[in-house]
Amino acid sequence: MSIESLKRWHWALIGLSLGLLIGWAQVKIGVDGMLAMGGHRTIGQIDFERGLRQAPMRAYPIIEDLCIYPDGRRFVLRMKRFEPHPTHPDDHKTYRYSQYSLVTNTPYFPATDVKKTVDVEVLPAESKVHVNLSADRGGVPSTFTGWKNGTNRWRDPGEGDGSAVQFALRPAAYQLTVMLDPSSGGKGMDELTATFNGHRLAPFGPAVGGGPLLWQTTIPRDALIDAPKQLLSLARQGRAVPVRALRLTDPTYTVLDYLKEAAPGGQVPHYRFAWWVQPRATMALWAVGAVLLLGGIWPSVLTLLTGAGFGRPVPEADYDLDRFKGEPKPVVAATPANTLTDEDQEELAALEERIMAGLSADGELPDQNIPMTPTSAPSTPRMLTAAPEKPIDEQEQPVAPTRSENHPAYQGEFYPVVRGPAEKK
Repeated sequence: MSIESLKRWHWALIGLSLGLLIGWAQVKIGVDGMLAMGGHRTIGQIDFERGLRQAPMRAYPIIEDLCIYPDGRRFVLRMKRFEPHPTHPDDHKTYRYSQYSLVTNTPYFPATDVKKTVDVEVLPAESKVHVNLSADRGGVPSTFTGWKNGTNRWRDPGEGDGSAVQFALRPAAYQLTVMLDPSSGGKGMDELTATFNGHRLAPFGPAVGGGPLLWQTTIPRDALIDAPKQLLSLARQGRAVPVRALRLTDPTYTVLDYLKEAAPGGQVPHYRFAWWVQPRATMALWAVGAVLLLGGIWPSVLTLLTGAGFGRPVPEADYDLDRFKGEPKPVVAATPANTLTDEDQEELAALEERIMAGLSADGELPDQNIPMTPTSAPSTPRMLTAAPEKPIDEQEQPVAPTRSENHPAYQGEFYPVVRGPAEKK
């Protein structure tokens, strides 16, 4: 089979297969792998966050053309940063935009903003609450009550009403992790209960991959109240539980959430979300594009090239007459007009018997017993007689027809040609 003989649907199937293969390869390479092919420089998280909050320089935003590429639980950021030229760092006239990229994970922990309480650490022994930042540890206003004395590294929540801590916290669903002192041996957590703003939390369970000293539970979003501070209470039964630290993290916080809260005045920085790099979208776009290209445009171009003499002509297929089917014969319904009755059948059978019985040896049919109904009696044949011939001299001679002057003359041409008297030769 030659290329010229392929049908349009053949090319569409080829395009679909090729598009799915290219889309699968792009998904396997990943977003950061594709950006790495472009040779983009990386920017630090602190410089990125400061550039978002920094005022524009000479009406030029510090961070411009921000595009976010989703890659599983990660987000790859590509942006332009307004900065001085490397060869003239002190000359403000030489500022320009340079291309950078940044890879972020989920959860995204802000590096410079203490109000973004995504990763909060509570230290009962120090009576302090910190927000873990990449650049520093920012303090959060807090109040500790009821904690029992221990060593300089841990405190006991105590029995009965137990102990509590109040601190500011942004509304979200959190994961609460309790870190015990090694002296406890990881025991006593089955007797520790926790409430958040009066909402009883689920029992603690061992943290995945954390060993016997880390225990976790969850704080649902509806447990938080609309107030400047939230209240976390712990109580135990039985022996003391040496709590070294408490940690609250928002496991679903992403860089997208940070961008919605980062800009001053509540204005969200302008960015584009690259939905087309998601696996399903990538596969679908490549498949549809390849089908349209190879199944829609390419066959038309190939036909034009073949018609212009740049390819072998496609042989015409034999005309198939078998594809034409005759119409079924109509079924005539039996009616009194076209159906023989019993009397007709008997008369027909009697007639056949008389004919067969009356056949003679010479094959002639007798005229008796066969009904003949002639319309009239047969006429007697009339004898034809010829008139007496006359002598030749007494017979009338034919008279030649007279021809007028304008009468056309014919001279025996193959087909009649009308000529006047003047044209005779």
